[in-house]
Order: sequence, then structure tokens, then C-alpha cells
Amino acid sequence: MDNKLTIKQERYCLNLIQGMSQREAYIQAGYSARAKPDVLDIKACELAKSGKVAVRLAELRRQVEDAAISTAQERRQILTQIERAKISDYVDE
Repeated sequence: MDNKLTIKQERYCLNLIQGMSQREAYIQAGYSARAKPDVLDIKACELAKSGKVAVRLAELRRQVEDAAISTAQERRQILTQIERAKISDYVDE
């Protein structure tokens, strides 16, 4: 089974991750905008729930979450900077 997304499907996923509504992501990905808004919403929702697209969206969400979480090394570096700082660095006189 081919798990590869079409260009439009990938654009749709990326648009959703960037915060667009399903309808806007659908249209901006290159799908036809000629239908009534209700029909566009249904098509966009169905696309988001389709197998390959749903898997890709979950993958992208994990990547976003992983990038937002600091690593143990980053936390150690911050704590080291705090530990080595002088109180006068944080106090306005």
C-alpha cells in the first residue's frame, strides 16, 4: 500500500498545522473552492479523517510538540546560567 500523500494532501496537512481552518486549508491546498461553504466543510473534514492524511497530521503534531519541549541539555544549560549569574544581574538599582 502506498502511504505517500499527493501534493494537495501534504499542503492541506501543512496548512492545518499552521493554524488554518479546515475549509481554508482545503482551498489553499488547491482543492476547488466552487462548492457551497457547507459542502467545502464536509469535504475538508472528510479529507482530514482519511487514513493517510490523518496519519500525516498526527506525525506533524508530534513534531511540533517535540520541537516545543526543551531537552534535558537545554534545561541544564539554563540552570547553569542561573547558577553562575550574579544577583546584581537580576536586580534593578
